[in-house]
Amino acid sequence: MDSTSSAVSRIAPPLNLEARKPRVCVSLPYASQLLTGTAMYFGGAEVRGTTFLNGLAATQAWDVHAVVVGPPAPPMRLANGVTVHTKLEAPCRITVPLATPAETVWGRVAADVYLAFGANEASAEVAHYCRAAQRPLVLSIASDAAFDATVYELSIVCDAYGVVGHFPWYAINGAHTVVVQTDHQQALYRARYGSDAVLIRNPAPQQGHRPPRTAVANGGRMLWVGRVDPNKRYEEALLLAAALPHREMIMVCNNILSLGEGTIDELQTAMPNLMVADQVALPDIEGLFRFSDVLVNTSVVEGFPNTFLQAGLAGIPIVSMVVDPDGMLSQHGCGRVSDGTSAGMAHTVETLLANDNAYAAAATACSAWVHGRHDASARVAELSAVLAQALALSPAGDLATGAAA
Repeated sequence: MDSTSSAVSRIAPPLNLEARKPRVCVSLPYASQLLTGTAMYFGGAEVRGTTFLNGLAATQAWDVHAVVVGPPAPPMRLANGVTVHTKLEAPCRITVPLATPAETVWGRVAADVYLAFGANEASAEVAHYCRAAQRPLVLSIASDAAFDATVYELSIVCDAYGVVGHFPWYAINGAHTVVVQTDHQQALYRARYGSDAVLIRNPAPQQGHRPPRTAVANGGRMLWVGRVDPNKRYEEALLLAAALPHREMIMVCNNILSLGEGTIDELQTAMPNLMVADQVALPDIEGLFRFSDVLVNTSVVEGFPNTFLQAGLAGIPIVSMVVDPDGMLSQHGCGRVSDGTSAGMAHTVETLLANDNAYAAAATACSAWVHGRHDASARVAELSAVLAQALALSPAGDLATGAAA
């Protein structure tokens, strides 16, 4: 066993290729902390991806490999059978033909089918390899931004995340199969590309499903989870905390120390109701949901936020500035959507917290939504079927002959 962890060992010898399981390689650049415990920022896309990845491994139908950003190291096999490979973070160069695909990390994995989450530089890199190596790629869309007007061939315009538009265009057009998270994304894809994507809703993370709250339990404590970037709008979360000084706010803000080493102390001194953390492990984030009364979201655009699932599992409602996937909040009663302004957000949050009946109804609806639509085992089974179909229908439908070294 590897001396650093009882859950990790060096990769075993290659399987018998004549009788082996089909190999799937999952691109999850920033999932190191979730997979191997390495200190690194992660977000909802990584939680979603690892939930799917671990679920696929649990089916025993796939030989599951993952590629994450990290220093060069031999592949490592986790206790659940997932093999983790590392690659250095480097600019994506998809305009240059890939002369030796076998020499890339993707070629060394030699998977039969590849899976990427999000339409961005990382998934464009995987698409570039798959095109050169003639391997099928299943692309799971994350944000609605993948369908923005900025996304087109050779676009140099950035979306709300700062992603140059050509990268998501290249990834989407290089995929054998595109998977979307919501009915809204299905409609966006159909309008843009004239065909249907596969709808697979997000799997709920593996945490306890608590009964819905019947009333505010923690003084109306708000929880915001995000990072320092233009899309998450952490500044709006700070304005919300300032507008409601009688309500505590827990703010998990990845990379907030990039604003200065003393940022957290300065913010907490200025706003005594604010508790700020930079990097929090997933089990601890799940604990924060249990000790909060409402999840607040200030993003410009999302797909289906993983935090919305965590709120439902914790039995608390959601208040969002603008994001409302498939009308979850406005039509299905899982919380509230404000008018998009700072003042409107504060008013909406306070109104919900101050009304016990409305609060209980929203918490119940949120819990029911997650329980009814996001069962992890069912969603994993759907993805497994999509991967199998992509492999069967691909031009190179035979199993790859390489093996991870």
